[in-house]
Amino acid sequence: MSSSLYGHHRIDDIVACCIRDEALRVGCPEYLAMGIAGAESGWDPNALGDGGLSYGLFQLYVAGGQGSEYRDNPTLLFNPRLNSRIAVVPIAQAAWKCTVAGEQGVDFIACVAVHSGHPGHISTSDPRVQRIVRITLEVVFDRYGNFARWPTLRRSDCAGVTIPVPGVPTPPPPMPGWSDVQPVEPPLEAQDGVMGLSPVEPPAALQ
Repeated sequence: MSSSLYGHHRIDDIVACCIRDEALRVGCPEYLAMGIAGAESGWDPNALGDGGLSYGLFQLYVAGGQGSEYRDNPTLLFNPRLNSRIAVVPIAQAAWKCTVAGEQGVDFIACVAVHSGHPGHISTSDPRVQRIVRITLEVVFDRYGNFARWPTLRRSDCAGVTIPVPGVPTPPPPMPGWSDVQPVEPPLEAQDGVMGLSPVEPPAALQ
């Protein structure tokens, strides 16, 4: 199985393709989806947590959380495309909400984590939220503090990964207005100055 480097982390190409493809499908910033998946599962599509109640890349919780509609057949959530498709919609919605609220920098990432259900409505100072912030920054920046050179998205890498059962309902579209904000991949090279973090640009350089 092939893999590529995203900042500090080497990630399986099929897994990364599913996350990025599904994120772009609904206008979710790729770096947020990639960072949250890394914090939740270490990009392991077969991850199982919370005593067997949280499944897959985004650790979707089948006992009342985003994966609850699959509680009778939860192993379907090990499919990386299905898991990503469910998870990226609330991430995109949270990103829009946090943008409207004027959040920037690491506060923006923490705000998205809290409002997207990863891990939920808790304090942004909670270690679980701070882990999401840290790993998100680690996929955006390399070990030298420069913007990471992400590989070009090749949809052929995950073209064979399909939704496992026919008739799975498509998640609702993002909140109104999100389509007006175009996601941008992390730049190929570091730029001068400090950039504020928002859904349309990657986070500021590590201080």
